[in-house]
Amino acid sequence: MTDGHQLGCSRPVAERPYGLQTVAAWPKPLVAALCVGLVLGIGVLDYVTGQQASVTVVYLLPIALGTWVISREVGIALAVESVLVWLVVERIQGVPYAHPLIQCWNALALLIAFMIVVFLLAGLNRFQEQLEEKVVQRTAELSQSRENLMHALADLQKSHARLRDTQLQLIQAEKMESVGRLAAGVAHEVKNPLLTILLGVEYLERLPTAQEHDVRDVLHDQKDAVERATTVINELLDFAAPSELHTQPEDLNAVIERALGLVRHAVTEARVTVARELEPGLPGVPLDRKKIEQVFVNALMNAIHAMPGGGTLTVRTYSALGAAAAAPAAPGPVLDGVAVTAEIDDTGTGIREEHLAKVFDPFFTTKPPGKGTGLGLSVVHQIVQMHGGTVDLSNRPEGGARFRLQLFKKGAGTSC
Repeated sequence: MTDGHQLGCSRPVAERPYGLQTVAAWPKPLVAALCVGLVLGIGVLDYVTGQQASVTVVYLLPIALGTWVISREVGIALAVESVLVWLVVERIQGVPYAHPLIQCWNALALLIAFMIVVFLLAGLNRFQEQLEEKVVQRTAELSQSRENLMHALADLQKSHARLRDTQLQLIQAEKMESVGRLAAGVAHEVKNPLLTILLGVEYLERLPTAQEHDVRDVLHDQKDAVERATTVINELLDFAAPSELHTQPEDLNAVIERALGLVRHAVTEARVTVARELEPGLPGVPLDRKKIEQVFVNALMNAIHAMPGGGTLTVRTYSALGAAAAAPAAPGPVLDGVAVTAEIDDTGTGIREEHLAKVFDPFFTTKPPGKGTGLGLSVVHQIVQMHGGTVDLSNRPEGGARFRLQLFKKGAGTSC
């Protein structure tokens, strides 16, 4: 049997008998010359011994060798040569025949016998070649099938890993939704005691003793702290409250300021500096304030997380008229009228090029397990599409990433 390195050969030499293997390795002209020499040598042997019947069979040796090792045509030529040599020996020996045609008949019969041997050997040789080709072909097919199977197995393992990650992300998303409902419930519970405390502080302010300087300052600080806590609770409840899309003309700068207020604690903890470049007097665009706040909160938190060591967060707004207002990379149709654009730039490491095309895919996230579900930007994309706007995330040439949101004055209806 041949090893794996010989599978590409059309006729593996190792499967031949050892003697033929050695001869087959010789150059074909040398093998042909050897066969011709053997025919002549057998003719000399025939002449010397005079044993025509027994020596004639030996002519089959060079004929078989030439047919098997070289080709059928060479075997035919050797058969003709053998018959001619036999006739010459017969003539030299002067073998008597009853009729001159008998010698011709014997030569013809000998040639036919040699031809039968040649064609039988050529057929067997061809059959062996076909078997070897089939073995090589089947071996190649098996090798290809094995390779395809290994690829399929690798793809299946990758799909299984993605499915497992998606399942974990779904579980995490469900947990986050439960935590959100719980936080809303806790906020409601905290809001009532805060209202009670605020009413108590206001009552104490009306007492005569509250007019003392020290007491008045303490009550003022307490009232201010309670009002700030109440404002945070109201903003959280307002942000978490589910609502249908209901659009009305809004000032995008005011929406951004409310979103910045919701993330101010994260900004302080991350040691991030916020730079505002808000264009004054922006035209009002139809939008759902709560949902667009959700968009900005998600974009701001992503930018903050991209700068774990601190950095600068730049929030920019501007407006433009007509088709020129559309961002070059923004998908969707360009609407006539006023387009208001908001950009959020960070000074983080940016986004890897292979991830840019996937950032809006559901459950795609580069954050470690437990840090994100991969649903944020997908929800952002859906909300912006509902408003008829465009959203884009790209890397800045100077470093960091840029989140661009564009809303059109004709981008949404009055309600939905």
